[in-house]
Parts: sequence; C-alpha cells; structure tokens
Amino acid sequence: MNVGLTIDKKELAEIARNLESLNMSDSKNKTLLRQAMRKAAKPILSELKGLVPKDSGQLRKSLSIINGKNRKGVAPSVFIGPRVKGAFANENKTGFYFYFLEYGFRGVAGLRMLDQAARSKGSQALNDVTNQWKAIYNILSNDSAVAPLVTEGGVIRIYPSRYKINQQNGTLPFIVYQVVSDIPNMTKNGVSTYDYVSVQITLVHSNYSELMTLSANVRTALDYVSGTYDGVVVDKIFFENSVESFDDTSGTNGIYQIAHDYRFNINR
Repeated sequence: MNVGLTIDKKELAEIARNLESLNMSDSKNKTLLRQAMRKAAKPILSELKGLVPKDSGQLRKSLSIINGKNRKGVAPSVFIGPRVKGAFANENKTGFYFYFLEYGFRGVAGLRMLDQAARSKGSQALNDVTNQWKAIYNILSNDSAVAPLVTEGGVIRIYPSRYKINQQNGTLPFIVYQVVSDIPNMTKNGVSTYDYVSVQITLVHSNYSELMTLSANVRTALDYVSGTYDGVVVDKIFFENSVESFDDTSGTNGIYQIAHDYRFNINR
C-alpha cells in the first residue's frame, strides 16, 4: 500500500503546454520531468512533516518523496507519503498509521494533513518547477534580435526540451531549451534560496550562415544577463560552451545545430 499525494503531469496544469512536446519514450525527457516533480514535491513534504503529530518521531522520519513505477511511454509520477517498506515501515507500521491519521478510522475524523500541505505549498511547488522554463522563454521570446529569426505566422518557435526536428513541415529554424540539472546552493545554515541551474539551448537551422547569426544573437541575449523575467529573479546567466553538429539524415539539405550550455543563478 502506497499512501500519499500523487503529483503527475495532469496536476501540473500550469506547465501542460510545455509538456505536450515531450516524448515520453525518451528516457532523458522522463528523467527531466521526474526531477522537476521531485523538486515540486519538496515544499509540500516539508509542510507535511510540520503537520504530523510527533510521538516517537518515526512517522515523520518515514515521510519522503517516492518515485512511481517507470512505465514505457508513460509520463513519470512521484508520491509524497510514508515508505511502507524499509526499517521504519516494517517495524512500526507507519504506512498504516499514517493512513488512519490522514483519513480517519471507525468514526474518528482524519486530519487531512496532505490536503493542508498541498493547499499551503501547491503554488510554490508549481513555481519551483516552472521558474527555469519561464525565465528562458521570456528572455528569448522578447529579444528583438532573436524572436524575429524564429517567428513565422505569429508563432515563435522556441520550445521546451527535445522538440521533434522535421524539416519537411517547415518548422526550421527553431530553438529548443532544456534544464539539464538544478542544484540548490548549500550553506552552513542549510539550503539557501539560490539554485544553480544548468541549461542547454539548441539552435536548429537549414542555413549555416543564418544559424551563426542566430547563435550570436542568442548568446548576446543571455550571457551575463540578470533581472526579473516573468516573475523569476535571475541573479546572473553565464555562457559556458557551445558545440556544433550537422545532421544529413533529417532532410534533403541537412540540418545544422549548435548547442549552447549556460548556467542560470536563480533566486527562489
């Protein structure tokens, strides 16, 4: 029995538009999404631990973020609740104890601690997941030297994660951004409000010369930039490196790509 609050793609309605382009058959995309979900779950878990009655402290220790089963082609999920396997659960039956506390038993009303924690910290959870994506898209889509180069018919072709390359559908050029890692800044007093976020931005074009122009403009738009973008406080962005590649299997003329790596310092 796994008791807890499920956080999956459907519940993250605010970023549903961004998730639509993710191919769940790609293990890298599933890993990225699971990392985002675990990050979103942390403030809810912390709030839940503060609501749990403290007796021996065993139940509080057993509460954690648990990965759901990995199913092929299906979006990942995570749960918040007690581990029903392991030292705490096996010896003290914390999974059943939590169930009775949360939902009640034999006429005794449940405390509904998960509901309270989710209502209290749900917005923060969503913000933590979407902050990186919102900042990247906001900067690039509003840059006068970048957006016009990837806009056609009113559509700005700047996409999250691994957008499908299809030259035949007239989708070139476009930009794809992906959060590679998100590392909290640890201090002697615990985790600070800063995150060090590694981001890869891939530029795709059928014309090499025009790709070079787009690449230079994207770097100018991002490198050493700071400010508040769509409510996200970016302390500083640092360009780290870039790699060029050419794919001659994606169309008759081939496709040129440049992948930029950046580090975003984000203040949560």
